[in-house]
Amino acid sequence: MFLGFLAFAARCSVVAAAVAVVCLLLLWTVTDRREHFQNSCHNLRSPELRLLPGLSFSCGWQRVRPEYEGGWAPYAFIQPNGSWCWSNAGFLASSDGSGLLVDTLMDPVLTSTMLRELGPAAGGLAPGRVDAVVFTHPDVDHILGNQALPPEIPRLGTVKAQQDIDLQAGAAWKLKLCVEAGRFIWQVLKLFGGASLLPLLPPSLAPRALSLLGFAKSQDNLAGFNLWEVDGRRLPKFESILSSGDNITLGDRVLPLRFWEAGAIHSKSDSMILLPDSKVAFTGDLLFIGIAPVMWSGPALAWVKALDDLLEATGADWRFVPGHGPVTDAEGVRSVRRYFAYLHEAVSKACSDLPLNVSDADEACARRVLEQMPQDLKDDFHEPERIMICAVIERMARRAGGPAKVNVLTKLKWIGKMSEHRMQLPSSLGRSSDEL
Repeated sequence: MFLGFLAFAARCSVVAAAVAVVCLLLLWTVTDRREHFQNSCHNLRSPELRLLPGLSFSCGWQRVRPEYEGGWAPYAFIQPNGSWCWSNAGFLASSDGSGLLVDTLMDPVLTSTMLRELGPAAGGLAPGRVDAVVFTHPDVDHILGNQALPPEIPRLGTVKAQQDIDLQAGAAWKLKLCVEAGRFIWQVLKLFGGASLLPLLPPSLAPRALSLLGFAKSQDNLAGFNLWEVDGRRLPKFESILSSGDNITLGDRVLPLRFWEAGAIHSKSDSMILLPDSKVAFTGDLLFIGIAPVMWSGPALAWVKALDDLLEATGADWRFVPGHGPVTDAEGVRSVRRYFAYLHEAVSKACSDLPLNVSDADEACARRVLEQMPQDLKDDFHEPERIMICAVIERMARRAGGPAKVNVLTKLKWIGKMSEHRMQLPSSLGRSSDEL
């Protein structure tokens, strides 16, 4: 009986400790004095990026074709530096003020600011003249701002995108909890030196400590977004389901565009919007310019084919609004194609001795792919270590015989791995914790 009592007491102690940790985290969340992002001008751009004449890589709205005088003018909303969750959006404006929004941003606050700035940028259009919004894909940094738009505005997208959004609606709290827990851990560890602690630890503890630091830092990087403003019940619900070739209408007018459903490549459902009259394409996250692309579905050859098809359907005089980074041209598209052609070849050759059915070998393969990455690709893409995620997903996709299956927690894990990698770089020595 006495032993049973001790076991019961031990269980109670564990529960009490868990409750205490949760209460402490909640108290931290309420009292934390962080500065949340109110606009899209919080990141520095990468100075080495190739920019098109007349188009800058600065935050806010810009007219993609200033010389175009047709009835529907394309605008891009740009968020430097295009890294994690700093995504772009778009707007197709008619001469009478009606317009189609392409994607929202990472949270309702940033999206509200974007919408307020739309009127002056688009020649005095009233801020409420977004008549519909089309979503290129279901990643959080393109959908979590949805509730900033009036509920009566039609939402449009693919059936696969809607299915993924519905899954995310029930998991929104996991994202918030991970970000808050990571920020709390990082802020505490910073008091004791952060990443500078690693050389002082015994070899047996260093790997686990590095994983903890990487997770914590990656979540702290996301903590400036207004995630507690996000209501998981107010994610997009599509009024119309789209597939390739479908028309998009505003009132009784058919918009002069081509909706193109590319399938599961970057995300679980990727689409593009082509505007033949102005020769502009909104590509969603099938294009990352100046920042290394990340693949969550794959395989790489599917991405290569999508870009080949895009180049064939457009031309040298087209402009492309990427999901991340500055507006680009056909050469920018070819640069992303080279990235994924290399990924496919590197996973096949550099990892040929690593059994595909052994998932524990995925990270070793990813490191080889990064180590052998040509210098010209590293020069083209900031944060080249992100190709490690692509290599892991490539192996997962090959095992699955199609797109890889990942969830929010898997994404957060591998985003944390990127912070781990940066902490291990020789160049990180002597840098402050906030620069990692």
